[in-house]
Amino acid sequence: MAQETLERGKTAAERTAHKVEKDISATGENLRELSTTLIEMAHANVESAFEFARQAVAARTPGDIVNLWGTHIPSQLQRLTQQASALAELGQKLASRTAPSITPDG
Repeated sequence: MAQETLERGKTAAERTAHKVEKDISATGENLRELSTTLIEMAHANVESAFEFARQAVAARTPGDIVNLWGTHIPSQLQRLTQQASALAELGQKLASRTAPSITPDG
């Protein structure tokens, strides 16, 4: 009886260890995907800021800068809205991947 209980405990511990290993690997993949997405978004935002700066330096009149600003702001707001949406979608995707591993049956 004690031997049987010991074997069941050993089997359960092995399954748990395997599951934890698998979950850690999946978490690493999720973090890598999130980090890559954030870096790509930051790169796009920095490029946009530099492009604005290049155009502002080339402007000949204050009115040119005002016009440039008037086109840059809506464009940047649209980009940020798209990025927020993409992050929300990615967050949902990553959460759905993680959710099964935190359920009792997962």
